[in-house]
Amino acid sequence: MRRAIWRDDRGAVLVHVAVALVGLLAFSSLTIDYGVLWVARRQAQNAADAAALAAAHSLAYGDLTDMTTLTARVKAVGVSVAQQHLVWGQAPSVTPDDITIITCPPLTPGVPDQCVRVEVFRRQGRSPLPTFFGNLVGVTSQGVQATATAQVAVGATTSCVRPWAIPDKWLDRIDDDAPKDIDTWTMDDTFNRYYESGALKGELLGPVETLDEYVPSMGYKVPDDIGLRVKLKVGSPQDTISPGFFLPISIGGTGGNVYQENIEECNPHQFAIGDVLSTEEGVEVEPGNMIGPTKHGVDNLIAADTLMNGEEAVWKCTDGHVASANEDCAGYPSTGTSLRIVPLPVFDVQAYLDEKYFGEDKTTGRFNLKITRLVGFFIERMQGNDVIGRVTYYPANGTLGSGTANNANFLRKIILVR
Repeated sequence: MRRAIWRDDRGAVLVHVAVALVGLLAFSSLTIDYGVLWVARRQAQNAADAAALAAAHSLAYGDLTDMTTLTARVKAVGVSVAQQHLVWGQAPSVTPDDITIITCPPLTPGVPDQCVRVEVFRRQGRSPLPTFFGNLVGVTSQGVQATATAQVAVGATTSCVRPWAIPDKWLDRIDDDAPKDIDTWTMDDTFNRYYESGALKGELLGPVETLDEYVPSMGYKVPDDIGLRVKLKVGSPQDTISPGFFLPISIGGTGGNVYQENIEECNPHQFAIGDVLSTEEGVEVEPGNMIGPTKHGVDNLIAADTLMNGEEAVWKCTDGHVASANEDCAGYPSTGTSLRIVPLPVFDVQAYLDEKYFGEDKTTGRFNLKITRLVGFFIERMQGNDVIGRVTYYPANGTLGSGTANNANFLRKIILVR
């Protein structure tokens, strides 16, 4: 007997499958398009992080006395780096207005007014993300944005220090050279406080208030001394201290060969502000004549740097022109990764002379030195037996700096804070 048509259930499964497909398509829309959103969100954050770090790096090594030029450079660097990091296969939308130099968030550890915030977009009106299954329900695009804040912090330690300990600046009250520039430290000054020979050796030259004096807060500063041209002269404990005077130091061994090697290559020994260079620490004053090893070491370092970069590194002033031989100007070497950018230890002049004149008898001439600062130094060239270069910043490693005023710290460390 034939079954009634209204009781026939053939094709019922097809109806259920059709209904299920609608649900599956909706679920696919949720999972696939939502997955695209989250992948793009992570990529956008990577772009923002990289751009913030690069922009803060540009801020850290820039001329803070010309914020208009520096701000433009910071923004340009941030935009360039952000757009190099693709978000779902396409450069994100970032404009100079999306990069701002801000006062740092509370409780961040670095320089309070040196933070850079970057915002990165792929959303409606700004290169939106596509949808795949969302089109079925009228959703044709979706969007993400990411924000990152990087800070310029000061560092406590660094390595690759070259074996030249230079004296810190002092309050210069005595000036015998024309033109007279009393109370102004210049490169032709000498530290005049004690008789250096004869029966009065070690005694004050006169009333204390009329003599040169070492005041730590008046030493090398940022940004005042960035770009300062310094001529380094090999010195010895018998010499009068002058701005270009440096004491050769031994790092990890003594003798001319080790000293020259420490000029040409990066010694991994960690130096920290406040360290005392001493025999016990294995880093001490080298009493020998190091003129020959200094010249050979610098010549080899410059040659290696030129070969590595394919061009001669030069000091460029903030406005872009190459600094002349006698010009002091803020800026940075034309090749920021130059091997000739090295850190130098700066020592406490008064502590050194106190030990020299009033400390234990140092028959070897290996006086202890207290480090007050670690400065970056761009080696331009050798001039006869002298090393010509410019004071600059240098990257820090290890922990953040403490116990030193920010304007006395040349070590820079870039950190993400938000």
